[in-house]
Amino acid sequence: MNNKSVTVEKIINGGYGLARREDGRVVLLRNSLPGETVAYSLEEERRKTLFGTVTAALSPHPGRIVPPCPYYGKCGGCSLQHCGYEQQLQVKKEILDDLFLDQQLHPSAPLASPDSFGYRQRIRLQIQGSTIGFYRSRSTEVIGITTCLIAHPAINAVLQSLLQSDCFLQLCRQSAAAELHLDPPSGSVTLMLHSLRPLRPTDKKNGCELAAATPGLERVFFKGDTFSLMGPFTADGYDPGAGNLFFLRLDDMLHESIYTLCWEISGFSQVNVGQNRNIVNYVLGLCTDCRSHSLLDVYCGMGNFSIPLAGRFGSVVGVEAQNAAIRCAQRNSVAAELDNTTFIKGTGEAVCQRLHRENTRFDTVVLDPPRQGIPGLAAVVAGLARQRIIYISCDPATLARDISMLQKNGLRAVSLQPFDMFPQTHHIETVAVLEKN
Repeated sequence: MNNKSVTVEKIINGGYGLARREDGRVVLLRNSLPGETVAYSLEEERRKTLFGTVTAALSPHPGRIVPPCPYYGKCGGCSLQHCGYEQQLQVKKEILDDLFLDQQLHPSAPLASPDSFGYRQRIRLQIQGSTIGFYRSRSTEVIGITTCLIAHPAINAVLQSLLQSDCFLQLCRQSAAAELHLDPPSGSVTLMLHSLRPLRPTDKKNGCELAAATPGLERVFFKGDTFSLMGPFTADGYDPGAGNLFFLRLDDMLHESIYTLCWEISGFSQVNVGQNRNIVNYVLGLCTDCRSHSLLDVYCGMGNFSIPLAGRFGSVVGVEAQNAAIRCAQRNSVAAELDNTTFIKGTGEAVCQRLHRENTRFDTVVLDPPRQGIPGLAAVVAGLARQRIIYISCDPATLARDISMLQKNGLRAVSLQPFDMFPQTHHIETVAVLEKN
């Protein structure tokens, strides 16, 4: 239903504009900017919080623009396309300032992404009946798309070809999702289909035909709940020995070293390759004189930080729970000809607690946890670090919570540097440095 106008006070974590109605109730609005007076429509109420979307900006912010994506406001992926890129960075700075106000911490200005569009090196499309696309905001309904402006152009080119392919549409009828992955060095694209049933000979045949007929598509994989990853299927047929790896080059500019990291299609890698390079080099710049020091990298993945940092530290221990990531971290260490790395398979929580019980200590601890952060682990991690913690966070709310707990356990936050890893969205990547008091 339509309502009277309200004035947006600020943008909060999550990308919503916070406003107060005449009855005193708070309403969180999509498609808003701070200081605007807007007309809006209510969409839902959850736990006494009202959610709505702006229908008209009655006094638009100077940074407001017409969103370039035709799906914006329907697709739930982007949340800030209604403002120019410089304004997006300002919005994110204000979100961080607000979250860290009580701790009297002052984040630096976010560092812009090398590309504000076309930066994602992978996307996951949901399949719902004959509709292929992304979830609607706050919904499980799928919005069909033909292009995604934040995906790499090579991915969009392949997607548009696939959507015209009867072979692809036939495979989608028995799939829940389709992932498109870019291999950064080659520019080729790989398709992984999440199958709803065991593979049949026709599926394998279609996979090979699809790779042969789709320009830019190099490999097709299948994955399902009842079977492990199968592939690749290529124009030359099914060749399980051909591998499922992607590659990324990282440069240590100070030491003029080059590292080539690989990861498996089912493993994790950062979606914004250019900004990831900037973050890695920023962290390397924090560690300029550590040859006699030890490093613990918790949630190390395929070694995104561990491998470059091993050239700066005397010894590096990486901890990761995912099998695919541990395999690639070990492989990347061998490829870099390192002899000072150890990778431990296990959850960050379990391994850190064991190391703490064993009274093992490290000069520096790097944390790169998933969105939930390190709840309940602050005291243990603080005990593992002799000198400092470098915390790479993808959620500023959990980062604020965790920094508060770490500061209660003998550390002091000395810097907060945000990086805009996800332009056009509300998500913020932040590198926090904490030192022992």
